[in-house]
Amino acid sequence: ISVTTILKQYITHGLPHKRLLEISQQGEVDIVFRWQSMMESFLSTQAHILAGFGYDASEAGIGLYGAQMGHLMQSGNLTSAEVEDIQASTRDAWCTVLQKAFNISEEEFQNSNVDMDIVKARDMMHLVSSRIQAPEILEKMASIKDMEALPEKHTALQKILVHDVYLGGNPSLLQQCGFETSEKGYVLMQCTLSKHQNDPLIAQYVGGAMMRAMEAAGIPTPGSAPPKKRYIN
Repeated sequence: ISVTTILKQYITHGLPHKRLLEISQQGEVDIVFRWQSMMESFLSTQAHILAGFGYDASEAGIGLYGAQMGHLMQSGNLTSAEVEDIQASTRDAWCTVLQKAFNISEEEFQNSNVDMDIVKARDMMHLVSSRIQAPEILEKMASIKDMEALPEKHTALQKILVHDVYLGGNPSLLQQCGFETSEKGYVLMQCTLSKHQNDPLIAQYVGGAMMRAMEAAGIPTPGSAPPKKRYIN
Protein backbone atom coordinates (compact mmCIF):
# COMPACT_ATOMS: atom_id res chain seq x y z
CA ILE A 1 0.00 0.00 0.00
CA SER A 2 2.99 2.30 0.59
CA VAL A 3 3.70 2.48 -3.15
CA THR A 4 0.16 3.47 -4.10
CA THR A 5 -0.09 5.92 -1.21
CA ILE A 6 3.10 7.67 -2.33
CA LEU A 7 1.94 7.51 -5.94
CA LYS A 8 -1.26 9.36 -5.10
CA GLN A 9 0.71 12.01 -3.20
CA TYR A 10 2.87 12.59 -6.29
CA ILE A 11 -0.20 12.74 -8.53
CA THR A 12 -2.00 15.14 -6.21
CA HIS A 13 0.84 17.43 -5.17
CA GLY A 14 4.04 16.70 -7.13
CA LEU A 15 5.37 17.41 -10.62
CA PRO A 16 3.15 14.69 -12.16
CA HIS A 17 0.16 16.73 -10.96
CA LYS A 18 1.38 19.69 -13.01
CA ARG A 19 1.88 17.49 -16.07
CA LEU A 20 -1.60 15.96 -15.75
CA LEU A 21 -3.15 19.44 -15.50
CA GLU A 22 -1.31 20.43 -18.69
CA ILE A 23 -2.78 17.39 -20.44
CA SER A 24 -6.27 18.30 -19.18
CA GLN A 25 -5.98 21.67 -20.94
CA GLN A 26 -5.23 20.12 -24.35
CA GLY A 27 -8.86 19.50 -25.28
CA GLU A 28 -8.18 20.09 -28.97
CA VAL A 29 -5.76 17.14 -29.07
CA ASP A 30 -7.17 13.69 -29.89
CA ILE A 31 -7.95 11.70 -26.74
CA VAL A 32 -5.60 8.91 -27.88
CA PHE A 33 -2.56 11.22 -27.80
CA ARG A 34 -3.59 12.69 -24.45
CA TRP A 35 -4.10 9.17 -23.07
CA GLN A 36 -0.58 8.26 -24.22
CA SER A 37 0.84 11.37 -22.53
CA MET A 38 -1.05 10.51 -19.35
CA MET A 39 0.34 6.96 -19.37
CA GLU A 40 3.89 8.22 -19.91
CA SER A 41 3.55 10.46 -16.86
CA PHE A 42 1.86 7.74 -14.80
CA LEU A 43 4.43 5.04 -15.63
CA SER A 44 7.47 7.29 -15.18
CA THR A 45 6.13 8.30 -11.74
CA GLN A 46 5.63 4.65 -10.81
CA ALA A 47 9.14 3.79 -11.96
CA HIS A 48 10.60 6.66 -9.92
CA ILE A 49 8.79 5.53 -6.77
CA LEU A 50 9.62 1.85 -7.22
CA ALA A 51 13.31 2.68 -7.59
CA GLY A 52 13.20 3.77 -3.94
CA PHE A 53 12.03 0.26 -3.05
CA GLY A 54 14.88 -1.43 -4.91
CA TYR A 55 13.24 -2.05 -8.29
CA ASP A 56 14.68 -1.00 -11.64
CA ALA A 57 13.26 2.35 -12.73
CA SER A 58 11.90 0.84 -15.94
CA GLU A 59 8.96 -1.03 -17.45
CA ALA A 60 10.66 -4.23 -16.33
CA GLY A 61 10.72 -2.97 -12.74
CA ILE A 62 7.05 -2.01 -12.91
CA GLY A 63 6.22 -5.42 -14.38
CA LEU A 64 8.16 -7.25 -11.68
CA TYR A 65 6.44 -5.29 -8.92
CA GLY A 66 3.03 -5.99 -10.47
CA ALA A 67 3.78 -9.70 -10.77
CA GLN A 68 4.98 -9.92 -7.16
CA MET A 69 1.92 -8.05 -5.89
CA GLY A 70 -0.34 -10.33 -7.89
CA HIS A 71 1.37 -13.40 -6.43
CA LEU A 72 1.10 -11.99 -2.91
CA MET A 73 -2.60 -11.28 -3.28
CA GLN A 74 -3.27 -14.82 -4.50
CA SER A 75 -0.97 -16.52 -2.00
CA GLY A 76 -3.49 -16.72 0.83
CA ASN A 77 -1.10 -14.90 3.16
CA LEU A 78 -3.30 -11.81 3.23
CA THR A 79 -6.73 -11.45 4.76
CA SER A 80 -9.64 -10.57 2.47
CA ALA A 81 -9.72 -7.13 4.09
CA GLU A 82 -6.04 -6.57 3.26
CA VAL A 83 -6.58 -7.64 -0.34
CA GLU A 84 -9.54 -5.28 -0.64
CA ASP A 85 -7.49 -2.43 0.85
CA ILE A 86 -4.72 -2.95 -1.71
CA GLN A 87 -7.18 -3.12 -4.59
CA ALA A 88 -9.02 -0.01 -3.38
CA SER A 89 -5.77 1.93 -2.96
CA THR A 90 -4.57 0.95 -6.45
CA ARG A 91 -7.92 1.83 -8.01
CA ASP A 92 -8.03 5.16 -6.17
CA ALA A 93 -4.60 6.15 -7.50
CA TRP A 94 -5.55 5.18 -11.07
CA CYS A 95 -8.87 7.01 -10.99
CA THR A 96 -7.17 10.10 -9.59
CA VAL A 97 -4.83 10.08 -12.60
CA LEU A 98 -7.83 9.87 -14.95
CA GLN A 99 -9.69 12.63 -13.13
CA LYS A 100 -6.72 14.99 -13.27
CA ALA A 101 -5.76 14.28 -16.88
CA PHE A 102 -9.29 14.57 -18.28
CA ASN A 103 -10.68 17.26 -16.01
CA ILE A 104 -13.38 15.15 -14.37
CA SER A 105 -14.76 16.57 -11.15
CA GLU A 106 -15.19 14.51 -8.01
CA GLU A 107 -18.94 15.00 -8.29
CA GLU A 108 -19.01 13.63 -11.84
CA PHE A 109 -16.91 10.69 -10.75
CA GLN A 110 -19.13 9.90 -7.78
CA ASN A 111 -22.26 10.17 -9.93
CA SER A 112 -20.94 7.61 -12.40
CA ASN A 113 -21.51 3.89 -11.95
CA VAL A 114 -18.54 3.46 -9.59
CA ASP A 115 -20.10 0.65 -7.54
CA MET A 116 -20.80 -1.65 -10.48
CA ASP A 117 -20.99 -5.28 -9.37
CA ILE A 118 -18.94 -8.07 -10.91
CA VAL A 119 -21.84 -9.56 -12.89
CA LYS A 120 -22.55 -6.28 -14.68
CA ALA A 121 -18.83 -5.65 -15.22
CA ARG A 122 -18.44 -9.08 -16.85
CA ASP A 123 -21.45 -8.49 -19.07
CA MET A 124 -20.03 -5.13 -20.07
CA MET A 125 -16.59 -6.51 -20.93
CA HIS A 126 -18.16 -9.36 -22.91
CA LEU A 127 -19.93 -6.68 -24.95
CA VAL A 128 -16.64 -4.81 -25.43
CA SER A 129 -14.85 -8.01 -26.44
CA SER A 130 -17.55 -8.87 -28.98
CA ARG A 131 -17.46 -5.36 -30.46
CA ILE A 132 -13.66 -5.45 -30.85
CA GLN A 133 -13.95 -8.73 -32.76
CA ALA A 134 -16.83 -7.62 -34.99
CA PRO A 135 -15.97 -8.18 -38.69
CA GLU A 136 -16.20 -4.47 -39.61
CA ILE A 137 -13.85 -3.53 -36.75
CA LEU A 138 -11.31 -6.23 -37.60
CA GLU A 139 -11.45 -5.04 -41.23
CA LYS A 140 -10.54 -1.52 -40.13
CA MET A 141 -7.70 -2.91 -38.04
CA ALA A 142 -6.43 -4.90 -41.01
CA SER A 143 -6.21 -1.65 -43.00
CA ILE A 144 -3.27 -0.50 -40.85
CA LYS A 145 -1.33 -3.73 -41.34
CA ASP A 146 0.98 -2.25 -43.99
CA MET A 147 2.23 0.58 -41.77
CA GLU A 148 5.98 0.19 -41.31
CA ALA A 149 6.52 1.96 -37.97
CA LEU A 150 5.27 -0.06 -35.01
CA PRO A 151 4.57 2.99 -32.77
CA GLU A 152 2.36 4.50 -35.49
CA LYS A 153 0.57 1.18 -35.84
CA HIS A 154 -0.09 1.04 -32.09
CA THR A 155 -1.50 4.58 -32.18
CA ALA A 156 -3.71 3.77 -35.19
CA LEU A 157 -5.05 0.69 -33.38
CA GLN A 158 -5.79 2.73 -30.25
CA LYS A 159 -7.72 5.25 -32.36
CA ILE A 160 -9.88 2.47 -33.78
CA LEU A 161 -10.50 1.07 -30.30
CA VAL A 162 -11.58 4.44 -28.87
CA HIS A 163 -13.40 6.04 -31.81
CA ASP A 164 -14.92 2.98 -33.50
CA VAL A 165 -15.33 0.43 -30.70
CA TYR A 166 -16.38 2.67 -27.79
CA LEU A 167 -17.62 5.92 -29.34
CA GLY A 168 -18.89 4.61 -32.69
CA GLY A 169 -22.22 3.03 -33.57
CA ASN A 170 -25.81 3.99 -32.86
CA PRO A 171 -26.32 3.38 -30.03
CA SER A 172 -22.67 3.51 -29.09
CA LEU A 173 -21.05 0.86 -26.94
CA LEU A 174 -20.71 3.45 -24.17
CA GLN A 175 -24.43 4.18 -24.31
CA GLN A 176 -25.25 0.48 -24.18
CA CYS A 177 -23.12 0.23 -21.03
CA GLY A 178 -24.83 3.16 -19.31
CA PHE A 179 -22.32 5.94 -20.04
CA GLU A 180 -22.66 9.01 -22.22
CA THR A 181 -21.20 8.86 -25.73
CA SER A 182 -18.31 11.21 -25.12
CA GLU A 183 -14.69 11.36 -24.10
CA LYS A 184 -15.80 11.84 -20.50
CA GLY A 185 -18.04 8.77 -20.73
CA TYR A 186 -15.13 6.71 -22.03
CA VAL A 187 -12.84 7.80 -19.19
CA LEU A 188 -15.50 7.19 -16.53
CA MET A 189 -16.10 3.69 -17.91
CA GLN A 190 -12.38 2.89 -17.69
CA CYS A 191 -12.30 4.10 -14.10
CA THR A 192 -15.40 2.14 -13.17
CA LEU A 193 -14.10 -1.10 -14.69
CA SER A 194 -10.77 -0.80 -12.85
CA LYS A 195 -12.51 -2.16 -9.75
CA HIS A 196 -12.73 -5.56 -11.45
CA GLN A 197 -9.54 -5.54 -13.51
CA ASN A 198 -8.16 -8.60 -11.67
CA ASP A 199 -11.20 -10.76 -12.37
CA PRO A 200 -10.06 -13.85 -14.37
CA LEU A 201 -13.09 -13.87 -16.69
CA ILE A 202 -12.72 -10.17 -17.51
CA ALA A 203 -9.00 -10.70 -18.12
CA GLN A 204 -9.92 -13.54 -20.49
CA TYR A 205 -12.36 -11.35 -22.40
CA VAL A 206 -9.88 -8.49 -22.71
CA GLY A 207 -6.88 -10.69 -23.49
CA GLY A 208 -8.66 -12.70 -26.19
CA ALA A 209 -10.10 -9.63 -27.90
CA MET A 210 -6.80 -7.74 -27.87
CA MET A 211 -4.95 -10.73 -29.30
CA ARG A 212 -7.39 -10.77 -32.23
CA ALA A 213 -7.05 -7.01 -32.64
CA MET A 214 -3.26 -7.08 -32.67
CA GLU A 215 -3.17 -10.00 -35.08
CA ALA A 216 -5.57 -8.18 -37.43
CA ALA A 217 -3.41 -5.04 -37.27
CA GLY A 218 -0.19 -6.95 -37.86
CA ILE A 219 1.24 -6.13 -34.44
CA PRO A 220 3.44 -8.87 -32.91
CA THR A 221 1.73 -10.62 -30.01
CA PRO A 222 3.42 -12.43 -27.11
CA GLY A 223 4.84 -15.70 -28.40
CA SER A 224 4.45 -14.78 -32.07
CA ALA A 225 7.30 -14.89 -34.53
CA PRO A 226 8.88 -11.51 -35.35
CA PRO A 227 7.56 -9.98 -38.58
CA LYS A 228 9.63 -10.51 -41.71
CA LYS A 229 11.59 -7.48 -42.83
CA ARG A 230 10.39 -5.80 -46.01
CA TYR A 231 13.81 -4.50 -46.89
CA ILE A 232 17.37 -5.72 -47.32
CA ASN A 233 20.05 -4.75 -44.81
